[in-house]
Amino acid sequence: MEIFKTNAQDVGICIAYMESIPPNGDDEVYDAVVQSLLEFKNARVVACFCEGS
Repeated sequence: MEIFKTNAQDVGICIAYMESIPPNGDDEVYDAVVQSLLEFKNARVVACFCEGS
């Protein structure tokens, strides 16, 4: 994720919020992330990188 963040900043992309969810995250964890995202009214894109097991 650090490489993504660095590359994004190098080309002028603002990352207003970044969060990691543990592999065993439950619904409450996901709900908390969504609530946090809702605070960024001017955000236009949400990028989600997921890994399956």
